[in-house]
Amino acid sequence: MNQLLKTMRADALLWTAVALTVSLASLSSISQIALAVLAAVCVACLPQPTYVRAASAFAMLPLAIPDTPAWILIATGGLLATVLARSAADAVPTPLERIQRHLEWCRRRGEPAHLLWVHAPGVDRETAAAALEAFRITDNPALLHTGDEIEEIVAMVDDANFERSGLERRLRTHVGEAAGFGWVTFPDDGVTLESLFQLARAAAVTSSQPIRPGAQLFASFRRWGNTTPTRAARSSNQG
Repeated sequence: MNQLLKTMRADALLWTAVALTVSLASLSSISQIALAVLAAVCVACLPQPTYVRAASAFAMLPLAIPDTPAWILIATGGLLATVLARSAADAVPTPLERIQRHLEWCRRRGEPAHLLWVHAPGVDRETAAAALEAFRITDNPALLHTGDEIEEIVAMVDDANFERSGLERRLRTHVGEAAGFGWVTFPDDGVTLESLFQLARAAAVTSSQPIRPGAQLFASFRRWGNTTPTRAARSSNQG
């Protein structure tokens, strides 16, 4: 129930319910006003961004007017839909936020997980982005740009059906042998994302090799010749 209240569906469902009630039911003017005001107060108290609560409450006001013209209901409904669509787009989590949520999910269920940090000197951004195809759909990778011709990948990997060597082998077809890999395990090596990040990145940087002249050009050639399947086809870290 609490999860529903935090989504945009609660505002839309309540507005729709009130609009149908005042349109189809034979309510007195006082009852219609009371219903609209009560609905406005309810949406104003929902755990939503301020502008969403304000727009939702405003959309309830025309419903308090007896015999409201249909065009007003359509206009306010469209306004509410536009605001909710924008809020839903703003709520899309970033890759790093998905990693944080993955860790919280494992913590709640008491399940282990692996955090991988890849430090890839001499690899361009397009090549590093292509390397994300090596992960499973259930994993959560993020691409980090550090500058100085160094790209980094961080990923939270499920423990189920996990094979470290297979994942490293597929990643190296993109990032090359100079890249360093840093592995840590939750909760054995740390319980917070910050501590896991620090340990994994330190291990990745230590195990990486210096940038060789022309390494970025070689990485581009490696990308052009790569035949790794698309991310939608990933199903396992094995092989």
